[in-house]
Order: sequence, then C-alpha cells, then structure tokens
Amino acid sequence: RVVISGKGLHGLSAPRQELYLGNSGTSMRLLMGILAGQRMRASLARALVSRPDLLLLDEPFAALDHATRAEMQALVLQAHAETGCTVVLVTHDVPDAARLADRVLLVEGPPLRVRRDLAVAAPRPRSAPELAAVFAAVEAE
Repeated sequence: RVVISGKGLHGLSAPRQELYLGNSGTSMRLLMGILAGQRMRASLARALVSRPDLLLLDEPFAALDHATRAEMQALVLQAHAETGCTVVLVTHDVPDAARLADRVLLVEGPPLRVRRDLAVAAPRPRSAPELAAVFAAVEAE
C-alpha cells in the first residue's frame, strides 16, 4: 500500500518512504515516474475543464519517463484536436518540439528575442525522416 502525504513522496522522511515503499531505489524511481505522469494528467484535466482558448505548458514532460512522456504527448495532441485551443509549449527538448509543434520559435536573451521561427508542416504522427528534418533545422542554429 502506498501512502502519500499532502506534499507527495518528497514530504515523507526516508524511513517512512522505506516503510511504505520498501527500500528499493528502483521502486522509488518507478513510483515517482508514475506519480509524475498522474500529476501531469490531473494538471492537464484541470486546465482543459474550462475549455480554454489558450493552453500554456512550461516543460510539461521534463520529469516523465520515456513511456509516460509519449503517452502524455499523445494526450496533449488529442486535447488540442478535440478542443481546438492554441497550445504554447515551452521546452528545451528538441524532440518534444518536433513531435508536437506546428511552429518552433528559438529564443535567446536577455533581452528575450526570437532568433528563428520554423514552420513544421509535416502531418502527425511524424515519421523519423520528418522528425530528423526538424532536428536538423533547429540544430543548424
């Protein structure tokens, strides 16, 4: 049984974490990945319940494992398709941008300025060659 305080697992002392989860570092990492995915899913649901015109996502996939990241990316794309809202994704991860974006803005600063504005015209889901083309365009900067 997993018991989580109001602060999440980080709010639990190490002995309590071991009591509830066992002392396996693997168990803890696995649980943290699951919890991060569930937190992301809940945050996305809260944001979409009011049917917004604009959805702002700041590094939403940074704490997720590969499988959960792919699942959440698909969920964001589905939400975008179903609601028609504009999604602004802030990320340092070029693969995230290549998979999700219709437009990639490379920014630098301060002062903040747009260094490059790239249109991504490839349909979704994007194939490996299409993703590679976006990677190359971004990396050319």
